[in-house]
Amino acid sequence: MVDPRHRVTFSPVEMMIGRGWYILVRLPSGRDQQLGGFNTEAEAQDWIQRKSADWLKHFENGKYS
Repeated sequence: MVDPRHRVTFSPVEMMIGRGWYILVRLPSGRDQQLGGFNTEAEAQDWIQRKSADWLKHFENGKYS
């Protein structure tokens, strides 16, 4: 079983200022990344489902994949 503290999580978050959504990426190191530019929560969820694994493979040379 993988310790949840060592996992990367992706969560859609509505922007507080302006309109739209971004994805909050929580890294095991405690650092967060924001990936933005989504018009709807559904678009952000779709990106998470279809592209997050590939993004993680390339982020910091696959350190967290």
